[in-house]
Amino acid sequence: QAIYGGDGRWEDAIAKALHMPDTMPEAIRDMWKKNLKIAHDNKVTLTPQQFAEMFVDNNFVG
Repeated sequence: QAIYGGDGRWEDAIAKALHMPDTMPEAIRDMWKKNLKIAHDNKVTLTPQQFAEMFVDNNFVG
């Protein structure tokens, strides 16, 4: 927080450091729900860890 700013929550410090819009948490929740449905429809388990890794790989790894 001292380096990146924010209101004291770690989530806010990360959002500030990555220049995420205020709507990002809602967008991530929507993507989680959409991907859970896709996994369910394909009879596959999608864990929160897998989703987080997939999200980071698709959005922040260059």
